[in-house]
Amino acid sequence: MKMKLKVIGALLLFGVFSLLILSSCVDMPTNAVPPPPALSYYRFIHAAAGVGNVSLSVDGKSIGALDFKGITPYAEYAAGKKTVVLSTGETLIMSMSTDYRGTMCILLEGGVPTFLRANEMRVFDPVTAEKGKLRVIHLSADAPAVNITATGADVLEWTDVTYKKIGAYKDATPGQYTVTVTPVGATDAVLTFTATLGTERSTAFVVGSVAGGTLSAIALKDN
Repeated sequence: MKMKLKVIGALLLFGVFSLLILSSCVDMPTNAVPPPPALSYYRFIHAAAGVGNVSLSVDGKSIGALDFKGITPYAEYAAGKKTVVLSTGETLIMSMSTDYRGTMCILLEGGVPTFLRANEMRVFDPVTAEKGKLRVIHLSADAPAVNITATGADVLEWTDVTYKKIGAYKDATPGQYTVTVTPVGATDAVLTFTATLGTERSTAFVVGSVAGGTLSAIALKDN
């Protein structure tokens, strides 16, 4: 029995010694290549009804000034949390998704600025197709829930769209569409506008104030 234990111990020592020799022969990288940075691509839209011209900075870098319904171009940002400072003195903490293109909508709720992030597509998704896509976003804080219909080569419908709700993209044959916004339960539209669609994705933003008489829309291509 003692002899067997000695043999086992010797084999174990030999195995450990062999591993040490092999590990000493392996070339370990001294300068590892860092992974590529996680990036995102976002634009900003001033949808805060009742607020005038506002300057914005992202992580201390100015991105310009916007009037109500103004839009910045898409810009490249490192993905993750961002500190957005408005010239009105408020600070917003936003999170930008890796590899996404999207829109940051600046809003006003109870006199306090806030925002809604609306992602659009991955940067590696196809930009165009045989049909375009249209979605709607309700950004009017004092407007009720609405039904939205876009009529053109196709008829697209979104029902019971409440404030800050993002209506799903719907396939649409390219062309001009008449878009009507009607409060749920009503028959008369409170807003009608046109949107011209191509073979890209587009978004119709319902913005402004019902009480302030500024209810309106912005139709934008998303790429």
